[in-house]
Amino acid sequence: MNFSGAIVCGGFSTRMGREKALIAKDGLTLLERQVRLLKSLGAGEVLICCRREQNFRQRDCLTVFDTQDRIGPLAGIHSALENSRHDLTLCLAVDMPFLTADFLRPLLNQYPEGFIPRRGDMYEPLCALYQKNFLPVLRQQILQGQFRLQVLAGLYVSRFQIESPMTPVHQDKYFFNLNTPEKLKALDDTTGCG
Repeated sequence: MNFSGAIVCGGFSTRMGREKALIAKDGLTLLERQVRLLKSLGAGEVLICCRREQNFRQRDCLTVFDTQDRIGPLAGIHSALENSRHDLTLCLAVDMPFLTADFLRPLLNQYPEGFIPRRGDMYEPLCALYQKNFLPVLRQQILQGQFRLQVLAGLYVSRFQIESPMTPVHQDKYFFNLNTPEKLKALDDTTGCG
């Protein structure tokens, strides 16, 4: 299966108070962890989607800048699909430190046409395999000022008949977002990381 990997990390880290992509866990920054994860899954290329002023660089990765300002993670997904060379792109948020190859590989194998996991009624659009032909819908959403990821995910699932597998409760940990100092402290306390 040929696919691109993309790390969405263009947020302002307002709640965290510092750049989340550069926070270290187990000796690697969150950005480095996601790069390694995507490469271990066999991504044909890895894109780092960020704001121009962030200008994150990683070896053997392509840095692409968000094409729109202040529209949230939708900008990163848009940049990923616009710049990827494959028809499929696995987009991951930079601040999901518990995602693993063991969790993602079965999804890639079972849903090679695309997927967005669900937890209850909520989609996880920052851990999803997108088709490049979804790009026109993304552009239309941006033009209409519709930046909500749950709406976007619903459109992707319904218009493209994309699978949205329900994840069991015991897998909720994979979608943990590290976005506040309190969550970072809790993570440090439970894992012994700094």
